[in-house]
Amino acid sequence: MKKIFILLSLFLFTQANAQLVSYEKLDSFTVAELQSLIDGIGFGNLLTPEYGVDIYRVLYRTEFLDSTTLVSGVLAVPKNVVCKVPLVCYQHGTSSKKNNVPSYNADEKNIAIFFASLGNVVVAADYIGLGSSTINLHPYMHNFSQAHSGINLMRSARQLNETLDLNLGNQIFLFGYSQGGSAAAAVVKYIEEDYSSEFKVTAAAPMSGAYNVAGEQYKMVNSGLPYATPGYLPFIIMSYQMMYGNMYNSPSDVFKAPYDTLMPDLLFGHNYNMGYINNQATPVPTDMFIDSVRIYIDAHPEHPFRQALQDNDLISWTPQTHMRLLYCDGDEQVSYRNSVVADSVWNYNGAPHITSQNFGTFSHGDCVGLALLNGKNYFESFYNNGVEIIVKYNEDLNSYQASIFEDDIANYNLLWSNGSTTATLGNVNPNTQYTLTATHKTNGCTHTRTFNKQTVVSVSDLLSNELGFKLYPNPANNLITIEINSKNEKAIITNLLGQKILELNLETQKTTIDISKFEKGIYVFSLVNRNLKEKFIVE
Repeated sequence: MKKIFILLSLFLFTQANAQLVSYEKLDSFTVAELQSLIDGIGFGNLLTPEYGVDIYRVLYRTEFLDSTTLVSGVLAVPKNVVCKVPLVCYQHGTSSKKNNVPSYNADEKNIAIFFASLGNVVVAADYIGLGSSTINLHPYMHNFSQAHSGINLMRSARQLNETLDLNLGNQIFLFGYSQGGSAAAAVVKYIEEDYSSEFKVTAAAPMSGAYNVAGEQYKMVNSGLPYATPGYLPFIIMSYQMMYGNMYNSPSDVFKAPYDTLMPDLLFGHNYNMGYINNQATPVPTDMFIDSVRIYIDAHPEHPFRQALQDNDLISWTPQTHMRLLYCDGDEQVSYRNSVVADSVWNYNGAPHITSQNFGTFSHGDCVGLALLNGKNYFESFYNNGVEIIVKYNEDLNSYQASIFEDDIANYNLLWSNGSTTATLGNVNPNTQYTLTATHKTNGCTHTRTFNKQTVVSVSDLLSNELGFKLYPNPANNLITIEINSKNEKAIITNLLGQKILELNLETQKTTIDISKFEKGIYVFSLVNRNLKEKFIVE
């Protein structure tokens, strides 16, 4: 058991660090070339590029089974930006052909280019098994794999921040369509649960994704009716066999002839596109199953396939991030009910920032443009030009105190809505909406924030965040510091097997802990009474 824990810790420790291997420049576009490209697809009156764009292929490592594997992704960089720019992570839709991915020749590369031309650094993972990957089957609809392909590519982009002069700011946006919609939501999930000290997602726009893959999507594919993309079913079952190892001993245990040999031939190696694979499948996807197996799976939720679907279902998670679900109820591939159910359940469970928009009876393909444009507008409503204004309320002085995240406020010209130009605004009215505009004195980057007493941080809550505490640095070597928003808290540090390593009484709001004798690996810090946890890494 100890050996397993050490290997697991070392493995996970390796993953939590940036995984950049190499990068190469693929192409470069001027604003005029981008405008011509946008005009050519009929979006000329909807998108106006502001920056030229450089395109790179990035090779990096990500988690795969009990090790790591080399994968590729695209990095699209706006040229000659002045203000700090957001990092935008795009997750692409279903592809079964190896090079039909963003960093090669897929049309979806254009999505990264277009978003970069608006002033975003954009990354889009090719996923395991596709692009430069040597794995012979993509782990399709496996949320952990898909999410970490995106997360590790974002880490790689951060590593390249200075090398390529990316000028990254603090904002992060996530989106994706179809399979990518599910993957984008999964990225948010893993960041919230495991990497909240490393990434803070500003907003996400999952589009037409199978968030309820064990429920609404299962019903759609298993309805006994013809399905638009029947090849998806063998794709997901074979992928889950690769990842979980318990779907079958041989494809012939599950699939009828000739599909028990045909589907592996078509899917392994990624030599064929989904259109061809769908044409080789039966129109009713479950007709490829052995009848007794199909009936048994449908009648037994404990079957490994149903359990794997449940493991990749996102409904039981309650997102805390601002998210807008975008979909069309005429979708013939991904049931629109995925979005309806996710919206309803997440809001019912207390998710604070979930909205959705239905564009009507458009097909899966026709919904793409509507979703992307709405997602663009949604993200722009959060943009701050790299100027993140923080306002805190002082109860004793009845005043607001302004600061700029990761910058000196003395570098900015300030203007409050009442005409004041100082960092402190006194004698405030708690029921009044105030605005504060901060403009950098040198580069002119500016942002305006509107707020009232209910939407600022009070002095008594200065240490509060979504977790209720801060842990830093992470990764760490000899010391970690814990800041909490209360006193006299009990805390424990455990390893990944749940074994207690250290028990603590935090008598003050700031405590430094000696971890110099900890073995390298990943640990979990927990506030016992509030059941709050965060992982940290010891290097």
